[in-house]
Amino acid sequence: MITITLSAADATAHLIENPFAPGFLHGQNVVITLVLVALLGAVFAPVTREVLREAEPDLTKRP
Repeated sequence: MITITLSAADATAHLIENPFAPGFLHGQNVVITLVLVALLGAVFAPVTREVLREAEPDLTKRP
């Protein structure tokens, strides 16, 4: 989650500082960051679920 948040915040900073960005985006840092966090979360959630499903049998084995 920390990586997603930092990535979204960095992307927001680049977007806001872009001279070609539309004017209505300026001052909307929090909103843009939250949208990007939601998008990145939606992308990574299915992958994370699949990895955990694959790892579950290994986690339940006891030595």
